[in-house]
Amino acid sequence: MKHGLRKRPELFWRRLAGFLLLLLWFRQGWGGVWLSQLGSPPFANPEADWLYWLLQALGIPQFFLGSWGSWVLDIALGLGLVMQCFFPLKAWVVRLNVLSWLLYFVSYYAAFTMHNHGLIGGFALQLALSIKPFSLGLSGLRYYVLWMHASALGWKLARGTAWSPQHALDVLTHQQAEALHDAGHWVHFFLENPWVWWIGWYSALIWQGMHLLGFFTRKLDLVFFVGLFVFHIGNLLLLDTTFSDVLVVALAYVPLAWMDRGKTHT
Repeated sequence: MKHGLRKRPELFWRRLAGFLLLLLWFRQGWGGVWLSQLGSPPFANPEADWLYWLLQALGIPQFFLGSWGSWVLDIALGLGLVMQCFFPLKAWVVRLNVLSWLLYFVSYYAAFTMHNHGLIGGFALQLALSIKPFSLGLSGLRYYVLWMHASALGWKLARGTAWSPQHALDVLTHQQAEALHDAGHWVHFFLENPWVWWIGWYSALIWQGMHLLGFFTRKLDLVFFVGLFVFHIGNLLLLDTTFSDVLVVALAYVPLAWMDRGKTHT
């Protein structure tokens, strides 16, 4: 009985994670970027990492970007995620999907001949689900998400862009270049009142820096969880760019406390 109670939260979160990953897969198709919807890349990225080059040398991305290889991986990943929703505790299903996500991620990366971080959230979540015990995988995912946001601030500090108010405005004008020709567009409000934009910009940097504290306490997890959605929705609305695929990793901030409570009552 106690074993069943302990499994119940894990079953729920694993099924929810599978559902979110399935939505991410559908979103790829809706956006026209399933592998079967892409063409073979004419060039390789010279700045790619060693794993990419290893797989590239083996011809794996080229195969999965081919005429029928792309359909194989698209269908395999989709069916695997459907199975994960129905059988979330089957370890072989989860591990098979880890492999599918890795192949999909590298092949997708090859098609764009650049580092594309849009699917890293899906792969990271899938990898976390393959680790036992369940709480260990989610803890690892949580630390990865903390590092991801804290390092984003670190790069800005290292490059000096965090200290440049002008850079903050340059990001806005670059992302909203077409809107600059429309005198009635809201972007002109921020350009005429840059201090409003700077408040939002530096608030985002402070939020990213706060993730360093998350390595020492979980008391800020709610702030990180809410901030993750505010940050990415703000990027979408104000900068016309989105890393919404990364939102699936917000799951790492939720279940741990619930599972801890569940263990207390069993």
